[in-house]
Amino acid sequence: MEGLLDRFHKSAAKNIIFIIFLLVYAGFLLYLCNELNVSEDESYTLNTTSKSFAGVIHQSYIFEGQPPFYFLLIALWRTISPSVFFARFSSVFFIALAAWQFLKLVNYFAGKENSKWMVAVFLLNPYTVWTALDIRLYALLILLSVCAIYFFFRYYADGTKKFLYLFLLTSLVGLYTQYFFGVLIAGLVLPVWFFKGWKPFFNLCLWFIPVALLFLPNLIYLSYQINMHQNGDVISYAPADVLKRCLQVLHTPQNMLFSISSIPPGTFGLYANRILRLAFVVLIVRAYILLVQRSGEHAAAKNFLAWNRYLVVAVVIVVLMLTGMVAITGIIYNDIYMTVGFVLMLLLLAIFRVYRSIVPKAVVYALLCTVFVFFLYKEYRAPVNTYDFNYIGKYIGEVEKPGEPILIYRNVLSLPFQYSYKGNNPVIPVPAPVNFDTSYIQNIKDPSELLPAFSQIPAGKTWLYINDLDAKNTTHHIIDSYLQEHCNTLLDTLYRGRTRIEALRIRRLEFK
Repeated sequence: MEGLLDRFHKSAAKNIIFIIFLLVYAGFLLYLCNELNVSEDESYTLNTTSKSFAGVIHQSYIFEGQPPFYFLLIALWRTISPSVFFARFSSVFFIALAAWQFLKLVNYFAGKENSKWMVAVFLLNPYTVWTALDIRLYALLILLSVCAIYFFFRYYADGTKKFLYLFLLTSLVGLYTQYFFGVLIAGLVLPVWFFKGWKPFFNLCLWFIPVALLFLPNLIYLSYQINMHQNGDVISYAPADVLKRCLQVLHTPQNMLFSISSIPPGTFGLYANRILRLAFVVLIVRAYILLVQRSGEHAAAKNFLAWNRYLVVAVVIVVLMLTGMVAITGIIYNDIYMTVGFVLMLLLLAIFRVYRSIVPKAVVYALLCTVFVFFLYKEYRAPVNTYDFNYIGKYIGEVEKPGEPILIYRNVLSLPFQYSYKGNNPVIPVPAPVNFDTSYIQNIKDPSELLPAFSQIPAGKTWLYINDLDAKNTTHHIIDSYLQEHCNTLLDTLYRGRTRIEALRIRRLEFK
């Protein structure tokens, strides 16, 4: 009886601690939702989702280069409130649902004994936090990937048709959210051939025929969208260039799992990077060896080993398929394209549950959570998205004059700036207004292309000119040369706001 009471009290204490953690975490996200300025990519989402449903679909395919499900969902969401905070809160909501579903997934995959630690690792991972604070489709992708993995595992284990139908439906929604969701589907389905044989695999593929048919309309835009993501560059198939693209993808798992990219550069960062990677590789390999040893003695360990083998094969397929796609198409790669495999990779950490005496699993998870908290503190101690437009907007309000136009280079900087600037002066993108099509980042070749922007300045008026410090850009040099030749500089300052990194140059100018 006393033993039962002790276990009850310990369980209650753990639940209270976990609930407190969730409340603090939710407060942290809501605070940042309100504080963070709009980023460049978020301004695209806000523009796309402000249109009619037909306009959203058109903009999704032609400008965003994505299928339209996410943008339609956010357009509907924003009918409740059009504010930036509410739009950003949608991502927080998706991550909250994903955490709840992830708890169910871990309970099924690895048992309840370490599920709360895994949820903490999931929520504190800097990539999860970033997606929760970004008005883009990645938080929804994480939610859909958690659901797809859970439904598939349930179907794979006992063949229940209900979970197969849910998996097919989630797959279709995922494909209409981002094309890379197909890589996750392949990663889950292909190992069926390895572990159960070709007949179950073939039967499962037959179930996907309706999904494939419903996805076919997207193929109309696919080649156009691939060209968009190639940025118009000629694809190089030289071995060195292909290898470079492949290595970029292969580094993504460590960046996502352990936030390696958050470690500062320099000698200290180099050693911290190596120590972190080595420590967790050793811990994972040691855990796998222990699991193999116990699998011969315990049925539960044998079942967990089988799940982990399936998981490893699935992760390898996802990573290799994405590597091959990037190598062949030459698209400009970013780690966020691996979002569909993020939850699969995170599940690999459930293997730490095998530690009991020598290295308690709580120590391993607590260490990882501590590292993540440090990275989050470093990243968000100044709640800024690239440029601190919120503070820059306030500063402009203090120094501007009535009727003084604000010219801002480059045109994509003007989009997030307009969400932070509260004044009445006109904001004029330089060299040209932002068109939400493939021409929105084109550079200029001649100063005459600046005339549409500068012709909007009233005669005899000064104006403020804001630009970043991208000295390598051709357009930047053309504009600076034009200003030096034709204008007097009355004010010249760099302003960072709360960030210590990215500054904007602010000048007051008048024509000579």
